[in-house]
Order: sequence, then structure tokens, then C-alpha cells
Amino acid sequence: MLATQEKKKKEDDDDPFGDKEELEAQRKAISIEVKAACDKSAAGEVDGAITALKATSDKHKLEPNDLFGFIFEVALDEEAIKQVKVHQKLLTKLMKASPDKKKSGKFLLSPCIENLVERADIMKKTPNLLKVLYDMDLLEEEVIIKWFDKGSKRKLGKAVREAAEPFVTWLKEAEEDSDEESD
Repeated sequence: MLATQEKKKKEDDDDPFGDKEELEAQRKAISIEVKAACDKSAAGEVDGAITALKATSDKHKLEPNDLFGFIFEVALDEEAIKQVKVHQKLLTKLMKASPDKKKSGKFLLSPCIENLVERADIMKKTPNLLKVLYDMDLLEEEVIIKWFDKGSKRKLGKAVREAAEPFVTWLKEAEEDSDEESD
């Protein structure tokens, strides 16, 4: 028995991220806190939601991208387009807090949006979701086009890009029209 406990302790010590159960418990606690903050945001209490997210961020040493990931996981579902609009002020403030907006935009595209459209089974709504996030200035044209053009080796990444094609085509055509007008 003692040898088994020592072996388990050694395995735990070798894991640089800590005990898996501990990590899962922390993830669950963060999810609950982020969901509560999003509930405040949905009720119109954006300042309270921001304060709650800041406390969660400080407590768990999270970056804005981490918070985006949790928000997309716990607060968005098959009604994501409506929900994103409900949380617009919260998401916009979170993006403003990001030290690298391009990196945050890439993170929103992959994995946040990719996981959301798969989990909520809203693949066909991908162009509309991207348009809403673009109109809210959460995604930049350049970031979307680079993400799309880069492609993906993963089945999910390919499927999301394929679903996003109408919106990306619209962006590219709008950019070409803009370039022609400036000539």
C-alpha cells in the first residue's frame, strides 16, 4: 500500500500542471464564476459582471483569452448569435483589456468559435456569428482572412472554415472594392 501511495505521489510530483482532479475542480469553479458573471451581464449589470470577471481573473491568474474561452464555453449555446449581442459590452471591454488584440482575435476563431459551433451544433450559423463578432470589433478583417487562408489539418477546423466561406468571401470582395475606390 505504501509503495502505491509513493508511486502516486511521484506521478503527481512529475505532473507540472498538478493533480488532474485538482485542475478539474479549479476549472469547474472558474466555469461557475464566469457563468455567474455572464448572468449579471445578461441582466444588464455589465459593471457587476466586469467586477466579477476581474475577481475571477485575479484569483485564478487568468488572461483575457482564458476568460473568452470560459465565456464561449459556459454562456453560449445554439442561441450564440443572440447571446453574443446580449454580452456585447462585456465582450468589448474584455477585448479592450487584451494586451494583444490580434492574438485574442485568433483565439476567438480557434478554438472558441470552432468548439462552440461543434458543441452547439450551429455550423451553418458560422457566417452570421462571424459577422456579428466582426461588427462588434471583436474580430478584425485581417485576422479572419489570415485564419481562413491558413486552413486547418483538423476535421473541425476545415468544416468551420468551409462554413465561414460566404462571410470571408464577402470580406475579401469588400476589401477589393475598397482598394479599387482608393485608386
